Amino acid sequence: MNIGSVVTLKSNGLIPLSGYNFLSLGGNEKFSIPLMVVVEVLFGTQIEYDEESGAEKASFKGKNQYKCVYFSDKSMKLEENWFFENELAVYGSLGDKVHKNENVKNIKWGDIVRFKTTDEEAKKIKSFNNETEFKGQKSLVAYTSPAFLVTGFANIDKKESIVDPISGKKKRDKSSKLVKCKFFNLDSDKFSEQIIPIECLQKIDNSRLESNLTQIANFLSINSFIIVEVSGNKFFGKVKSTHVYSGRYQLVFYNELHKNHELIWLDEILNFIEIDLTRSTYYPGIHDVSGESKLIDIKGYISTNRANLRGVNFKIVYQNLKGEIISRYISIKEVSVEIEEKYYYLKSYCYLRNAEREFRSDRILSIRTIENQDLLDLLELLKG
Repeated sequence: MNIGSVVTLKSNGLIPLSGYNFLSLGGNEKFSIPLMVVVEVLFGTQIEYDEESGAEKASFKGKNQYKCVYFSDKSMKLEENWFFENELAVYGSLGDKVHKNENVKNIKWGDIVRFKTTDEEAKKIKSFNNETEFKGQKSLVAYTSPAFLVTGFANIDKKESIVDPISGKKKRDKSSKLVKCKFFNLDSDKFSEQIIPIECLQKIDNSRLESNLTQIANFLSINSFIIVEVSGNKFFGKVKSTHVYSGRYQLVFYNELHKNHELIWLDEILNFIEIDLTRSTYYPGIHDVSGESKLIDIKGYISTNRANLRGVNFKIVYQNLKGEIISRYISIKEVSVEIEEKYYYLKSYCYLRNAEREFRSDRILSIRTIENQDLLDLLELLKG
């Protein structure tokens, strides 16, 4: 654990939340334990023994002590406590993004920042259930900070030596800089200023905000399909809305392939790609055949093109065995021979299920070719 590491008390049952986002808190929601940031370390330079057992204290308490802070949304200020090493657990892995301090090194007057654990605290969910049934969930927003405005910096107290005069070893480590932050205090209904160690903060990057909001407004007005590209991932679907969470903007996006809503941070979006599906071909539909307009149904289309459908991507509207009307994006792997001169089985990769599925052609209500190259590239990427 270092200065800037995110930790919590070992009794916090939501410690694994960083890797298992299906965890939720049952019982009393007030039992939620905050995530904290290490701002000072007191290194154990001398051996101490327990008076009762005679054992070395470091063997059960840990060698070092840590001052940790969190932002309380009840007192609307930074709260701090000292802990022994073995009282704490690291949140996730020390290599995770939340532990790093790179984006705060260049903080300057007028920047917008917030407490670095805010996003992780927002993942906490309270579940409501009894012995027999699940009754619902809600987000817990405890220990999340408002957006702060940087209004200056304060000096670090360097009066006390950081080196032990007897052993010559480093005995203390502290934050590198203190930041003056102004915000609206809901508790006092006034503006307040708080001095916060720089390693506790996350800088909010709104440099591309106006450009992103302009594009989003356009996509909403024409209800277009788009691909949103973020680092290491792409999403295909439609923009639904945008909201602000503790000073950071978030896109609410409907994922057309996975049929769910995604929350995407605007400052992590690398690119928007508008998808033109006007060149897509529908079946059943009227199509030109040797200069004549003819109605081609789904069976006729599959029968004519059966040998060439392998690897082709489609959007289908399908009636399943339960009678439900569903839509799926698929890539055909194999088309069966005709069954009883009535239908075919389409063995396909389903992008919703990320697995192989079979679809009966006589249950397909409509089929639409995918001809946009950007979307085809994304589908190919998702197939791995």
